[in-house]
Amino acid sequence: MLDLEPEVEAEFVRFTKEYREPTQFNSPCLSVHDVLNAHFQIANHFYLEGAGIGGIGPKDMNMLESTVCRQVSGYGEVIKWDHLFDISATLFYGIVKNHCFHDANKRTAFLTILYQLYRANYCPKVSEKEIEDFTVDVAEDKLKKYSRYRDLVKSGEEDPEVRFISFWFRQRVRTVDKKKYTITYRELQRILNRYGFYLENPDGNFIDVVTYRDEKTFFGFGKPKRIRSRVAKVGFPRWTAQVFPETIKVVREACQLRHKDGVDSGAFFHGLDPIQSLITTYNAPLMRLADR
Repeated sequence: MLDLEPEVEAEFVRFTKEYREPTQFNSPCLSVHDVLNAHFQIANHFYLEGAGIGGIGPKDMNMLESTVCRQVSGYGEVIKWDHLFDISATLFYGIVKNHCFHDANKRTAFLTILYQLYRANYCPKVSEKEIEDFTVDVAEDKLKKYSRYRDLVKSGEEDPEVRFISFWFRQRVRTVDKKKYTITYRELQRILNRYGFYLENPDGNFIDVVTYRDEKTFFGFGKPKRIRSRVAKVGFPRWTAQVFPETIKVVREACQLRHKDGVDSGAFFHGLDPIQSLITTYNAPLMRLADR
């Protein structure tokens, strides 16, 4: 189960409780559940930010299935799209143009293609604003301003939009040199809880990193006394804000959760959802797309 607020989780459960995937989606394709995951995590993020969205969930599951199944469309046993960038482009285009969700279609498409490329070890090498603007161009049928797209149309290319979107992203991503995690303070709290540490007492722009120990009473009689100890004090703008790498370094050192303490990054960040990490990284364009 995703870590969603109760109100958002109730809607997620309603759509997924008895749902069965219409087909087998092999990598690099995303499943209907993957796309729902991205959409509901966006909804949850905006809920926590106090912004909300116009409506949560798909308008119709059949419409969503049709959009996701674009990735595996073909003729007989011949698959139409057989390359990562083409597959991700047709899903991106479908989510933007089919409007299968009540709201946040552009945001869901934006996040979905970044997640699909992330799973294949790609990340953007251009600014987030450039991807944001391109998403709006696709939504508003403004691809004609690109000469490459016009050439595809002129040549009679089938599905010129998908072919161009595929080309556009190929030119603007690179392989990931080393996996890095971007997390929010809420996610850091969950990580620290696993090791017996907690973020408490937010005060101004700071918050305490604390731990507790039980101290036996005199002669061992009675209930042990709960002793609170502060191990660090770090900057804290809000729960949904991104934690700076330097802050994570300070916290891990203070809590003795470093590699040399027997807790490498894989163990420390284990279990984090990459979609949540991407939402944190691309919070700004996701917020702006809400109004575009």
